[in-house]
Amino acid sequence: MTDGQRLRELLDAATADVPPDHRGAPLAAIHRRVRRRRVALAAGVAAALTVLVLGGVAVAVGVRPTPSRPAPAASPSPSALPVVPWWSAMVARDDRTITVYAGVKGCTDVTGPRGELVRQSADRVVIAVRGAVVPAGDCATGGQAVPVTVHLSAGLGDRTVLGAGGGSRPVYHERDLPDLAATGWTRAKGAWAAGDDLWSATYSGPNGSAVSLTATPTRGRGNPGTVVTTMRFGSHDATITRSGGGPWNAIWRVGGNTYVLTYVPSEGGSTTQDAFTHLLGTLRWD
Repeated sequence: MTDGQRLRELLDAATADVPPDHRGAPLAAIHRRVRRRRVALAAGVAAALTVLVLGGVAVAVGVRPTPSRPAPAASPSPSALPVVPWWSAMVARDDRTITVYAGVKGCTDVTGPRGELVRQSADRVVIAVRGAVVPAGDCATGGQAVPVTVHLSAGLGDRTVLGAGGGSRPVYHERDLPDLAATGWTRAKGAWAAGDDLWSATYSGPNGSAVSLTATPTRGRGNPGTVVTTMRFGSHDATITRSGGGPWNAIWRVGGNTYVLTYVPSEGGSTTQDAFTHLLGTLRWD
């Protein structure tokens, strides 16, 4: 029931005892007042609604919210990055630091590579590398193996080192190499293609001479050059080779790996066999 209908019923009840011939004009006047009040009430409600709506528009127009800036994209967590294969590993002399060489073949680069020790048990160590693989800016330098280092909680010992997929890769040891830095040789940056299971480093010495160290799986590889002699090199038996008038090589094998030391004299220089074997005798292994 509306307010007008309720008011009309009250009015009829209040004037029920009034003779009909006396009710016409007053009732008509009262009813006219009721109608005027209803019109005024409707107008007031409409005005209030108008003010409310227009006020809302005024607020919306006058106080515009500051546009929110999009939050910067969060960097993916290391665990969300894809696994990048690694191809070879070098165990440092402390037997706890392992550097693996990871990468993807082709015109690619690996950005932000992170090493992860997936498992350390009594018989094995599992290492994963994660990083973003992106197109290389220069294909001439893309697709190189990237060094990534991890640290074990205990010495590696005779445990097996495996990749995240469970596959075995060549693992080399600094203990099987002479310590060139300890005898004044300066290591230069070196690189090789991802997918190659080797390890290599070049050192510069006095008068522009250089020594390179290379490690590869043996797998039936022959000796580079012609065998000249053999000698004791550190705790290993080394084969000395040379090709024509080229550089001298010392080759020794440990386990399933072959190590090669190559001496390159300064430009235009040459080295005799005695000078080369003397150089080998000056190198330290500890």
